Amino acid sequence: MKKFLILMLFPLLITAQESQPNNDFISNNHFKRKKLLCGISSEIYKTNKLSSSDDISLSVGYIIFDNIYLGTQINSNGPNLVNRIYMGYNSDFYLTFKYHGSIENGRTTKSGFGYEYFFNKFFSINSEILFYTYKRKDIETRRSINLGEFLSDFNSGITTYTEYINEDYESGIFLVGFQIHF
Repeated sequence: MKKFLILMLFPLLITAQESQPNNDFISNNHFKRKKLLCGISSEIYKTNKLSSSDDISLSVGYIIFDNIYLGTQINSNGPNLVNRIYMGYNSDFYLTFKYHGSIENGRTTKSGFGYEYFFNKFFSINSEILFYTYKRKDIETRRSINLGEFLSDFNSGITTYTEYINEDYESGIFLVGFQIHF
């Protein structure tokens, strides 16, 4: 539990420190973000253990206009569309939205906010607090054949089962990741 609290409070403790200008990032009083980001992230904590979200994911994205991130996050369910909007040119806080799937096969949306802490101009750690929803509506039909009945009276040995699937999960997620900026 101590480890979780330290990881959760790490970005907040960093921002509470007195800021010192670093020549690697700041030129002419303007923060210039690198355009291409690659990273790996892991979900540290979920409030709903029944939710089917993934624990580890890889991400690749591009920053346009110095404050809008468009990218993808790849996990065991496949690729997710990821958007970030940074709160300003000098801010490392951002709003994020992640989307995957369709309602028939399972749709996942994650939205929340995050923070990046830069070690230098190429490496950073980001942490996000997300609200997770998963919805799935589907109809599965199964057929079985009783061979004895089927041979004695054609078509009477076939049984059809219909299952209506309606899944709906919600959860809170705390995610921590490592990013490389190009």
